[in-house]
Amino acid sequence: MKYQYLGFVADYYQTTKSNEKTIKKLETLYGAPFPEAFRELIRIVGPSAAFNIVAFSDGSYDGMQALHDMARENAEEDGTDFMQDKNQFPFSGSAVTGQFWFFRLDEGNDPPVYQYSPPQEEKDPYRKLADHLSVYLKTFLRFSK
Repeated sequence: MKYQYLGFVADYYQTTKSNEKTIKKLETLYGAPFPEAFRELIRIVGPSAAFNIVAFSDGSYDGMQALHDMARENAEEDGTDFMQDKNQFPFSGSAVTGQFWFFRLDEGNDPPVYQYSPPQEEKDPYRKLADHLSVYLKTFLRFSK
């Protein structure tokens, strides 16, 4: 299979692949289509690995719904509007640090990646990490070769 954004992941990551039906089910659950780069990631590594892909993720959640529930709870505790914007889509996170890695659903097929961290005094809780999901994953993927 040809991949437009994440072919390099398929070269290194050995796991159960997902089909279009699985991706559509996740998109229906969330209520919005995913960017093509993230759809490719799910196709290549499967949904479980796709939502635990960041090297700093502690895997303290099981899948998309649990991750988003954890992000909502943390945002409420932090007193931020992080999860009120439906376009902000967390794809990995840490219960220990309260950090979440996300992209925006309205920023194209290979969107920028951002990090949300619990707010500190006079510090913006959002930080742009990469201009594209594909670039970010090249840097931080846990490749198993």
